[in-house]
Amino acid sequence: MGKGKTDDVSEILSLTIRYFLMLAIPLCFISLLVSQDLITLLASDKYAKSAEIIPIVLIGVFLQGLDFPFSAGLHFAKRTGIFLVVMIFAALLNIGLNILVVPQFGIMGAAYATLVSYIAYILAFYFISRRHFKVAVPYMGIIHYFLLGCICFLVVDYCMSFWYTSNRLWNVLGISVVYLALYIILLCLTDNVERGHAKKCLQFIRKGFVRYYKT
Repeated sequence: MGKGKTDDVSEILSLTIRYFLMLAIPLCFISLLVSQDLITLLASDKYAKSAEIIPIVLIGVFLQGLDFPFSAGLHFAKRTGIFLVVMIFAALLNIGLNILVVPQFGIMGAAYATLVSYIAYILAFYFISRRHFKVAVPYMGIIHYFLLGCICFLVVDYCMSFWYTSNRLWNVLGISVVYLALYIILLCLTDNVERGHAKKCLQFIRKGFVRYYKT
């Protein structure tokens, strides 16, 4: 692969990681806020305690979603056999950790064991793949999204004490919408690139309305 193509692929994968985590991070924070209401809504109060594992499992699932950009070097080097090795390693680690922690900590121990396995899984791909192809991970962008997520979490969590209701569906929808709206506003205010994208979207929507009313 030529130098120009390598740079282009690296940039695309970097953008993939950036936008994936831009969405994944706020969703993880939202799950912390609504998991109990969501479990109670979908099941019953009897399963409310199990809501604690939802954010943990969700973080693991999103980490696993990074395996494609983080393992790109293995595809380019045609070392796909390493995928099987990493998956077996992660599975054995998960089984071993479950044997150690489940008897003492129960379902929460299993959730954390799974999360640790996902972290090991994605880090293995990251470090092995970098030997063949380096992807520019947008660390500052990730930190930025995490800080915005924390701010939105604290604000919405505080506001929940004033408008939290007994209606589970209303709580889930209301909290999710308010959180995402606040997150998008802060993102547009603090990120020049995303502010530019937002302006383009608004211009596109405005042009659509103008065309609609003209017809």
